[in-house]
Amino acid sequence: MESLQRIKGDNASVATTNVEKNSEKRTNTSQIPRPVLWLSGDKEPSDVKIVRRGGKIAEGKFGKGIQFDGKSYLEMNATLPTNNSPRTMAVWIRNERQQPRGYGGDQNVGVVVYGPNERTKPFGLLQAGGNWRFFDYSGGLDSGVEVDRIWHHHSVTSDGITIRYYVDGNKVGSVERPLTTSVGTLKVGGLDEGSTFVGTIDELCFFDVPLSEEQIQLIMRNKINAN
Repeated sequence: MESLQRIKGDNASVATTNVEKNSEKRTNTSQIPRPVLWLSGDKEPSDVKIVRRGGKIAEGKFGKGIQFDGKSYLEMNATLPTNNSPRTMAVWIRNERQQPRGYGGDQNVGVVVYGPNERTKPFGLLQAGGNWRFFDYSGGLDSGVEVDRIWHHHSVTSDGITIRYYVDGNKVGSVERPLTTSVGTLKVGGLDEGSTFVGTIDELCFFDVPLSEEQIQLIMRNKINAN
């Protein structure tokens, strides 16, 4: 059963689509499985369990996205892959901070993270040391890609053995390590009050399978269709 979920931000409505696992593949790009969670600024909303409200509707990469001002973040309950189960996270991100935090020894900035902020428990993306970085609190994985102020597509996959990080459809790093992700809320736009993102995200989606590089390039070029 598919449900359309609603998120209310600052003067904004953001939609998520929570899709039942193992359902039929999408029609416009049949090689791509349907996401288990999808977040964008384009759809008419319904209901969702919001823990913290933040962000507003703004121009995204495809239609409308969700913009954060560094003062708030969005937090919600979501059913996402845990432990060492296979998964893919994919999202378009545009940093809008003049000088991204992480330079000069400043603290890391969480952009999209779920799970508790404890050793080996989370799964997500950070700005760290001026670069984009996968974050699992167990060594992570640096992309080697500097944070700038243009749109980039980020994908992280795990097949239970190898974690792979892709930026703009190209693999930028991999590491063999099991995940031990725990159940926890999904945070978009920050880890906490002291680690908040300035910029816009669009087409955030999670899959319960590890997408191939070809599939990642497909979703990078096409707006996600979760219907």
